[in-house]
Amino acid sequence: MQHNDDAFTAMLLTLSLTADKEELVRPLTSAEFYELASRVEAAGLGSIGSLIGMDISAVMTKLDMPEQEAYRICMLLSRTMPLSYAMEHFYDSNIEIMTRMDEEYPVRLNERLGADAPIAMYVSGNIELLNQPMIALLGISGVKMTPAAEKGVRLLVRSLKDEGFGLITSSEPGACRVAEKEAFECGVNVVSVLAGDLMRKKEEDMYIEAQMRGQALMMSIVHPEAPYTNVHAVSRNRIVYSLALASFIATTDAKRGESDAIRKKLCDWMYAFDTPSPLGNRIVISRGVNPVPDFEKMDFSKYAQNWRMANAEQLSFL
Repeated sequence: MQHNDDAFTAMLLTLSLTADKEELVRPLTSAEFYELASRVEAAGLGSIGSLIGMDISAVMTKLDMPEQEAYRICMLLSRTMPLSYAMEHFYDSNIEIMTRMDEEYPVRLNERLGADAPIAMYVSGNIELLNQPMIALLGISGVKMTPAAEKGVRLLVRSLKDEGFGLITSSEPGACRVAEKEAFECGVNVVSVLAGDLMRKKEEDMYIEAQMRGQALMMSIVHPEAPYTNVHAVSRNRIVYSLALASFIATTDAKRGESDAIRKKLCDWMYAFDTPSPLGNRIVISRGVNPVPDFEKMDFSKYAQNWRMANAEQLSFL
């Protein structure tokens, strides 16, 4: 992936270069980055890449910025060599960094999340899969699936193949792993969005084989060697919802960003298993997510047709 000056500057300013986040200077948040980009544009400097090579005095003068803020910016921009070493290390492990300034960055993510879209993400696998229409399957590892729910997951994946959709998952143990395995076996492309542990998970046999076939893409919002956290999981789910035409919640504790996705309309069609459902599923259903009582009785092609229509009204499975 080729990066221009804006993309490289975005990495310098926003990425943590270590998994434990032991940085001399704290990287910018997305909100801070966009504020800085606006100040650069308002100052007539062009794009964010124009900051490369500026010293503290120039940043203070041209951006009318206090010395402490300018120092932080310049310290982050001085990480050129550490970032280059990190990128080389990732590249050797088949991992690249995709920024919002790169052509490969999904348009849909920009449209749905706006200023909340991540500045940079780590990717491994077939990046062209981001151009396919995708249906999401989300689940959490702490809630056990019923046999009926597991059957529903498998039926959903097979239906995706029939309709030409890819699968995007939150890739947690449980429902998501069942869906990914089923997808790889029946020829459905899979995008897995992680909340940590990318370096470790990409080495699992199932994903190695799928990547060799060009059937898989793994994405992470955090450093590839950083561990999974629930906080990252909520941010990760925003990405899953935003990239999907429709989403199915297999299991949840109702604390994984579902309400935020409903309120901000990150995904136009949201459904939750109700076969019977755990408490979390019942909660999100009460908040407006459509229940899925029985996959065997649904006409999937009917819903698939409507998901493809930009202005279609959300359908109920009842």
